[in-house]
Amino acid sequence: MRNPVRPVALCALLGLCACLCACSARSATTAASKTASKTLITVSEPAIQPSVAVQKNLDLLLTKKACPGCNLVGADLSRMPLSGCNLEGANLAGARLSLADLVGANLRKANLAGVVFGGADLAKADLTGANLEGAVLDGAFVSQAQIRSAHGYRPDQSVIPDEDSPEFLLNAEQLQTVKRLFDEKACVNCDLSGLDLAGRSFRGFDLEGANFQGSNLEGADFHDAKLKGSNLQEAVLRNADFSHADLSEADLSGAELTGTRFTDVVLDATKVDAPLDTGPVKNRSTR
Repeated sequence: MRNPVRPVALCALLGLCACLCACSARSATTAASKTASKTLITVSEPAIQPSVAVQKNLDLLLTKKACPGCNLVGADLSRMPLSGCNLEGANLAGARLSLADLVGANLRKANLAGVVFGGADLAKADLTGANLEGAVLDGAFVSQAQIRSAHGYRPDQSVIPDEDSPEFLLNAEQLQTVKRLFDEKACVNCDLSGLDLAGRSFRGFDLEGANFQGSNLEGADFHDAKLKGSNLQEAVLRNADFSHADLSEADLSGAELTGTRFTDVVLDATKVDAPLDTGPVKNRSTR
C-alpha cells in the first residue's frame, strides 16, 4: 500500500526548489542591475578633463598674455600680472581675480559672471559687452564708465567718486570705514585691504594696526602717520611718502617700494624683504 504522505512531501519539495530558484534569479538580477549602475556612473565621470583644459589655457595665458575665447571657468588668477592681456570672449565664469593686475586688458564680450575682482586693477581695461552678472567688484579699481559698457552688473555697493582719481567700489561696511578714516583722521585696527587709495593723504593719521594688505597706495602721503603694527603686505607703495612715520612692527613683506620715501622713519622690528633706502632713521631694526 502506497504512503499517501509522499506526494504531498514531493510537492512541498518542488515548491521549495521553485522558490529558491526565483530568489536566486532575483538576486542575480539585482546584482546585475547594481553592476550596470556602477558601470554607467563610471562611464559618465570625465571629472578630470575640464580642469586639465582650464590649466592648459591658464598656462597659455601666462606665457602668451593672450587666450581669446578660451575656457578659464573657475580659474584662480589672484594677484596675476595680466596687464594688457587679451581675453576677448573668454569664459571666466566663477574665476578669482582678486588683486590681479588687469591694466589695459582686453575683456570685450568676456563671460565674467560671478568673478571675484576684489582689489583688482582694471584701469583702462576694455569691458565692452562683458557679462558682469553676479560679479564682485568690492575694492576694484574700475570706473563707472567701464561698468556701464558691460552688462548684467547689479551692484549692492556704493560708489565714492573722487575728482583726482578713478572711482572705486565699496560695500556698505567698507564705505563706513573709509568715511570714518577721513573724517577722524584715524582708523586703528581697521580693515582697508584691497582698496584703491592711490594719491590720498594720510598725513598725521593714526593708523596703528590697520590692514592695508594688497591695497593700491601709490603716491600716498603718510608723512608723520602712526602705522605701528600695520599690515602693508603686497601693497603697492610706489612713490609713497613715509617720512617721519612710525612703522615699528609693521609688515611690508612683498610690498612694491619703487621710489618710496622712508626719511627719518621709525622701523623697530619692521618686516621688510630688503634693506630700505632711508636716509636718517630712528632706531632702525629690520628682520
